[in-house]
Amino acid sequence: MTSSLDALGSTPSRHPAIETAEVLDRVVLFDDRDAGVHELNESASLVWLAVDGSTSVGAMADRLGERVGRSVTDEVVAAVEEFDRLGLLRDASPFAVEPGPLHGDRV
Repeated sequence: MTSSLDALGSTPSRHPAIETAEVLDRVVLFDDRDAGVHELNESASLVWLAVDGSTSVGAMADRLGERVGRSVTDEVVAAVEEFDRLGLLRDASPFAVEPGPLHGDRV
């Protein structure tokens, strides 16, 4: 898990196996990999809808904070970390190492 400071600079993107449905003021996620269903509460729904692969977590927190009139940085970071823990994101860590020919090799 990344620290809050690290997470603010990350730009998470949705895993391609996750389908999103907006139902009233909530989002329901369908995971094609295991037929899993995740119903998000209203605040987690707002965060999920902001996850686009190009917006940093910090920018999401700023935009959502302006919308609700208070700082929501901790809540946004926690939501993104939970999405990552559940496997809903491609990669939320700004320091992740993509597997490649040198991965695991010593220099």
